[in-house]
Amino acid sequence: MKMSRPIMTAFAVLLSVTAIPSVKAQNVPPGLLPAGANTTNPSAPFYIDLTGLDFKTNPPTRSPLNPNYPPATTLPDGVLPVIGANGNFIIGPSHNPAPETLVNPGVAHGESVQLRHALEGQQDLS
Repeated sequence: MKMSRPIMTAFAVLLSVTAIPSVKAQNVPPGLLPAGANTTNPSAPFYIDLTGLDFKTNPPTRSPLNPNYPPATTLPDGVLPVIGANGNFIIGPSHNPAPETLVNPGVAHGESVQLRHALEGQQDLS
């Protein structure tokens, strides 16, 4: 029995749609995953692994110390691996913030004010 190409295609699409599970991600804030995201079947297309994701950060981050990840060596602040070192190294994010991003109490703080002056007899064009 020979099936026509459109019927076979429709049949294949039906099978693939039923094989993709619905999103059952728990503790995921709304709006972070696309509608219909595959978070439960790693062998299905477009799988999104939520293991170890921290949804308290924006964007969500993963701990590099997750037991599912390859082992890595955490380096102290300001230290980089030697040239030619082989392996996985964690070089952040425990670094010190850039000095220009810190509040300096010795620097005057002001506020931004917008002044607008209308001249008599002039039409306001804004």
